[in-house]
Amino acid sequence: MEALQTPVKKLRIGLYESVEHWASSDDAKKAVQFAAKCCEDLGHEVEITKIPVDYELFFKDFFNIMGVNTADYVGHIGQMQGKPVDLSLLDPRNRTFVQAKQNTSAIEYVNSVTNMHILGRTMAEYMKNFDVILSPTLALEPVKVGNFNFDTSKTIDDISEAFHRYAPFTTVANATGQPAMNVPLFWNAVGLPIGVQFAGRFGEEVTLLQLAHQLEQAIPWIDKIPPVNAMF
Repeated sequence: MEALQTPVKKLRIGLYESVEHWASSDDAKKAVQFAAKCCEDLGHEVEITKIPVDYELFFKDFFNIMGVNTADYVGHIGQMQGKPVDLSLLDPRNRTFVQAKQNTSAIEYVNSVTNMHILGRTMAEYMKNFDVILSPTLALEPVKVGNFNFDTSKTIDDISEAFHRYAPFTTVANATGQPAMNVPLFWNAVGLPIGVQFAGRFGEEVTLLQLAHQLEQAIPWIDKIPPVNAMF
């Protein structure tokens, strides 16, 4: 709260709308362009950029790490209950993770972890060029509940494609340790919120909070209440 009393400095903002293999929708692009214009109107400098991420390799490593850890966790549950976990009790997505990744070699797993550490350092070096990075939060419009309920016919590649076509932006910030925030500045023609993501340098959450505060004062969203909500 104390940080919000200090005006945010003029920021150099890197902008990217899409990632390779997974194009952003028109609404997602409109949202990020609207956010960029808002930032420029507030005196910040916005520059189109491309982050140094090989997304195909990144998601392969990401799913190796997530799948192996899911299998390990399920194994610990089996130890605690005194018998192996019946995989049919798992939801199809987690069952697919376990079945696809439980035999991953130690070398492949460690290599994926190492690649993530390398990417974290690469992004830290890259972020010397910008104070924050602006992108869509999601590449597509919000989907209906149940959209990602997969059945047993789906492979881990099917699941990976579905998730990363929908949300390719947030995962990189998670994996590289960058603080990031979703800001609701734009609503599409049918009234759905289309968020944008600002990712900052490692350890610089204050910059993001100050920017969010500035944006909310310039473009308030407190009156954006959906027809179905917990308040009314």
